[in-house]
Parts: sequence; C-alpha cells; structure tokens
Amino acid sequence: MNRTHLARLLCGAAFVVVATVAASASAAGIKSEIDVPGGGFVSVGTDCPRNTALVSQGFGTKGFTVDGPGGTVVRIDSHRSGTGLASGAQNFGTAQGVFDAYAYCSKAGRNIRVVRSKEFVAAGTFGTARATCPRGRVPIGGGFGAPGFAGSTVQAITLTSRRQGRAWQVEALAQGGGATARGGIGMSGRLVAYAYCMKNAPKITVRKQSVTVDQAGLKTAVATCPKGREAISGGFDGDIRLSGTPQASGVVVSRRAMHGRAWKGRAISVNETGGATATIYAYCIKS
Repeated sequence: MNRTHLARLLCGAAFVVVATVAASASAAGIKSEIDVPGGGFVSVGTDCPRNTALVSQGFGTKGFTVDGPGGTVVRIDSHRSGTGLASGAQNFGTAQGVFDAYAYCSKAGRNIRVVRSKEFVAAGTFGTARATCPRGRVPIGGGFGAPGFAGSTVQAITLTSRRQGRAWQVEALAQGGGATARGGIGMSGRLVAYAYCMKNAPKITVRKQSVTVDQAGLKTAVATCPKGREAISGGFDGDIRLSGTPQASGVVVSRRAMHGRAWKGRAISVNETGGATATIYAYCIKS
C-alpha cells in the first residue's frame, strides 16, 4: 500500500491510519506484544495486577510502513474493559507486523467510572462520539473502539482521541461497505468514545506538541509535563480537513515517555502533498 493509495482512500471511501491514546502518573506500565499477519486482525486483552485497575493506555507498532516491506499495523480499539485493557489492531499491509499495547494501572484506577457514548458513522463520512462525565467527576483519560470492525463491514477508523472539558471526544472516518446498521440508518460503522471519570480528581495540567508531517513519512512529537508533574494519560488530534485538498494525520505510536514525565506520539501524513498536522497531548498531575 503506497502513499498515493492512502491519499485516494482519504479523498474517497477509506482511511487506514489510526491512533490512540493514554497513560498513568504513578501507575506501572504493562506491555503486551503480538504479531499481526499481513491482512490480519488481532484482539489483545491486558490484565492489571490485583487490587489495581486501568487508568489509561498506550500503543505502538514496530517497523510501520506504507511504502516499504514492513507491516501497516493500525490500532482499531483502545479502551478499558473491566479493570484491564482491550485492544485491537488491523494489518492493512501484506507483510507481518508487530503490535504493542501498554496498560497503565494503579490503585486509583479502582475509583474510575467509565462512561461510554456510541455513534453510527455512515460510509465515506466523518463522525464524532463524545462521552461526558457526570457532574462532580472529570475525565483523567479515555479511549475509543469500533465494535464489529471487519473487512466486510463499514469500518470506523479513529483519528482523534482527546479530552474536551468534562468529556472525552473521539473523531473518525468510516470506510468500506457492507452491513446495514440500525435498520434505516444505511451502511454505517460503529464508533464508541470512553471517558474515564474520577471524583475528586487531582488538578490536571494540559501540555501539547504539534508536528507537521510531510511526504518523508513518520514524525515524532513529545508533549512534556511541567517540572514536578507526570503524565497520567495522553491524547492526540489528527487535524482532519475535508474541504479543499483533504488532509489528515494518523498516530501509529502513542505512549508514556521520559520515565512518565511526557507523552510521545509518532504520526504519518495520509495526503499526497504532505503538510498534515498531528497534535500530541499530555494530561499531567502532581508527582
């Protein structure tokens, strides 16, 4: 799959680069690594240690490429399930790839209430799901999912996953064709936003770093917390623009960095002319 094909997908029916989000300040990271065969889809469950629960999550992929011999592994699901992490990834390439899932767990995670919001996104269109925390609670992290993702159905591919006030907002493009959702809706993909809501949550400081991704390929952005603070979670924004010449970015790596003081992302442009913007967010609390 070359970059010309990716640009054609963005302009028309499909999009094949995704991202994800999250991490925890005082939490220990647990890494799950799995091989993804060419053209294959994998689901990964990562458990948190006893007496802890997921606070946030991250992901990565080794040897990601759209033009070379490596795998094109894209994160589809990244959200809390029970007390642990549920992840899913699709390899849109023909070569085997590697997918890494990071679960950030702590005792504080047991006090989180997970709020979900589901939307249907029609094939070839852009949609938003927004999960809002109840009064008295704020999101310290969040995630996204595309239930029923399969090659024969409409597929919602997440481009943005980040905090918005008392909510966690997820934005996606729907690609493909097949199943009809909810009877009269037509061909649609399902998109779910997850907000991890906490009562009496610590004050969160937001830091962000943007990067312009050109035709050269992957670029790295690191959002660093102020001195004395650590990243409890992270997010990303693909800056999708459909007017004029379509452009957007997808994040293929999103995880804690610098011993928990920062959030790191690696992004790729999917428009043929380059110039897409990706923004990485770190949500910081006092160490």
